[in-house]
Amino acid sequence: MYYPKQIPYLLDKEFKENVEYEEHKIKELENFCMCIWTMKSKKILEKTISNNILPDACIDIVIDFVHNTICFAGFSKETEDFHLNKKIDYMGVRLKPSIFYLLFNIQADKMMDKEIPFNDVEKEISLLEIFNLEDTNERIEYLKGI
Repeated sequence: MYYPKQIPYLLDKEFKENVEYEEHKIKELENFCMCIWTMKSKKILEKTISNNILPDACIDIVIDFVHNTICFAGFSKETEDFHLNKKIDYMGVRLKPSIFYLLFNIQADKMMDKEIPFNDVEKEISLLEIFNLEDTNERIEYLKGI
């Protein structure tokens, strides 16, 4: 089975020293979700660190707990250089290919290669309560309940 893996974090020494990245496979979400990933700074970053996001044909729901934002992001053409600085606390739901259309009835090619605010696409589901949760396990449990 196809499973995209974001490997730059494995190869970049500076990233590994400063940022904790994990992928969580969630059995209850496996029909539509490849994994839930988390990315947190180990300390306040004093300089900008690059995270090279590889194109993988997946659209992610990306939750930024520092800035309290949620967006969709997916890259299909080129590696995206995403800059990380100061405090980092992200969680993402990596949707399986074609699931975005099944869930939101929007062609994925209209969403790829840019970031789109969650509320621009989804009006019925609110994820705002997740911002009140600090623990990764609590956040995952919340997502499983939606």
